[in-house]
Amino acid sequence: MPLKALQLQTEEGDSALAYAAITGNTKVAKIIIRKDPNLPNMQDAKGKIPLRYAAQHGHWETLLYPLSVTNDSVIPGSALVEVIKDSIDAGFYGVLQAY
Repeated sequence: MPLKALQLQTEEGDSALAYAAITGNTKVAKIIIRKDPNLPNMQDAKGKIPLRYAAQHGHWETLLYPLSVTNDSVIPGSALVEVIKDSIDAGFYGVLQAY
């Protein structure tokens, strides 16, 4: 799939990576992130990044992979705080250690 197609967003701002995070499809998320390591930082219309969706839907592996390869300096500080909060709400107490 061309990189431009992976960067497309719906009217709500959802990307292919957001859908992979929502459904817990870690295999697809890995493929997308390998094509463009900045995609985990793409915000939707509500300001959410795909990592939040993975946490909110209880997909630990799908959350963990982007955290392991994403440059934390490019994740907006408030978005990272929300990812941590959503992870704790999902019972993923080890997210800080994994990160």
